[in-house]
Amino acid sequence: MSTLLQVRTELIDISGRFDLVVNTSAYADAGADIYINKGQRLLEQLVPTWNDLSRRVVALAINDKYIELESTVRSIDEVILVKVSDGSRLSLSELPYNQIYNSYSDLTVSGAPSYWCRHITRPAPQQESGFNPAAFDGTEAMMSTEADFVDNIRLLLNVPVSVAYSAHVFGMFYANDLSGDSDTSYWTSVHPHILVLAALYQMEVHYRNVEDAANMLRELRLQLREVDKDNVQLDMNSTGAISFGG
Repeated sequence: MSTLLQVRTELIDISGRFDLVVNTSAYADAGADIYINKGQRLLEQLVPTWNDLSRRVVALAINDKYIELESTVRSIDEVILVKVSDGSRLSLSELPYNQIYNSYSDLTVSGAPSYWCRHITRPAPQQESGFNPAAFDGTEAMMSTEADFVDNIRLLLNVPVSVAYSAHVFGMFYANDLSGDSDTSYWTSVHPHILVLAALYQMEVHYRNVEDAANMLRELRLQLREVDKDNVQLDMNSTGAISFGG
């Protein structure tokens, strides 16, 4: 199992870019991790793996009607509410925003939710102030800053919860950026050589070396083809479609 430090060390030794570390005694980062994290994000986009499937748990207090998530969400497969008092579960279905608005326009009456939708929280750039969405759908003010609606994803429930729940959101999430020397991820642990190649590719792209970048991408896709075969085999060996509801 490789760590960020081991991947960084291999990247520097192969590339000869010793200016991207403080020195070659400890290989402390001085810019190399930018390319490693860009490479990791590229790999996640090129080949989804079973490791991308995750569960995000969010506490909901009485009268909460939002599930707040980070922007690392890639897709949402299922939302389940677990009642804090007795552990009973509610499996929610997704509806378009307009159906929740038309069918459940009074979002002040609490109860047991049955549906969720992606809440539209971003105002048009031409109207970032002076708009009160409460006049439209009864929800609170929209997120007011660019950082708010870039860094967060908000799910809206069809009714506020009448008791405390924990919301379990199942889906695909991007990995956190690697920063500490001992940090690990799926790609550092299982395919560190591919992560190094992806970081090298990002270097060539940054420095506009079109020919070398194209060659590296070709090799990267060849190696990822084998990773994808493993994913297919896992799918074939599974008992069926993934279901989080139990």
